[in-house]
Order: sequence, then structure tokens, then C-alpha cells
Amino acid sequence: MKSLFLLLGLMFSCFCFAQHDSTVVSKAQVREFLQTINLPGYRLVDKPSTPPGRQLLSKISSFDKLFDSADIDFMERQRKAVEEALWDSTYVATIEIAKADSIFKTPGQTKSRNEDVWTKKSGMRAFYRLSFPLFSKDFNYCIINVEYRCGGLCGEGSTNIYQRTEKGWMLKKKLRHWVS
Repeated sequence: MKSLFLLLGLMFSCFCFAQHDSTVVSKAQVREFLQTINLPGYRLVDKPSTPPGRQLLSKISSFDKLFDSADIDFMERQRKAVEEALWDSTYVATIEIAKADSIFKTPGQTKSRNEDVWTKKSGMRAFYRLSFPLFSKDFNYCIINVEYRCGGLCGEGSTNIYQRTEKGWMLKKKLRHWVS
């Protein structure tokens, strides 16, 4: 009987440990970070852009020494955990969420033409598309892909690196991928 209780206790502790997966960042942590990014009067697309991958993280680490291999592994696990996730009001209650299908998928329209149609139809001049933020293992750094689209040949895409300070999250580096 004693060994049965010991076995059950061991199984329960393993089950509890498995439920606490430190690779997944909480919604509260994401919400706290997103308060740093000021998106007034714009919509956020519900389908996130792809978070930075291992290759980009390694490249950043090689010239900036911000992330070590443990950070990159931790971020890679976070990235995989949110592959199918969508933005919703539990992450960003103060910003209107736009359905990606209403912006990007109109039969017979090119992507940029469809964005123009959407901005005219919705009355919104611009929208953001964000990846889910990836945090360093010590939660002192965060990296996120940001796309800003304002119709036609207007917008930019970048990977932004933030550092946690006493005043909150501060932009440390912005790596522009495209500007239009």
C-alpha cells in the first residue's frame, strides 16, 4: 500500500510539473509587454506574422551578444508554442482586432489591391500585424516582428528588440526589413 501511495505521489508530481511548461509565456506577460507598443487608432490583424526564427536570432546574437544559446532555444520553444495562435481581446483589449481573411483574401485581387479595398471599406487607414513576442530566458529582452501597413505603397516591416528597464520596456534596436 505504501508503494502504491509513493507511486501515485510520483505520478502526480510528474503530472503537475508537466502542466507548468516554462516554454510558454503567459498572456499576462504578453499583455504587459504590448502596453509598450503604442498602436492608437489602428487595427491589429488577428493572424500574427511569423515570429523571428532561429537563424535570425543566431545572427543577432553573433553581432550583438544579446542572446545566448539557452535564450535562442527558449525563444524557439515559445515560437513553436504559438504557431497556430491568433491575437484576440484577451491579449490586447484596447485595440480593435481585424480578421486577416477580410484583408488578405478577396478572390481576384492582388494582396496590395485588396489592402486598399479593405482600408476604404473599413474606414481605417492603417493596420498592424505583429508576431507574438519572444522573451529571453531571464525576461529582460523581447523580440517581435512588426508590420505597419497604411495602404498602397505605404508601410514598413521590422524586427524590434526591447529591453526591460526600470521604466518598462524600451526599444533597444530596430532592424528594418522593408520600407515602402
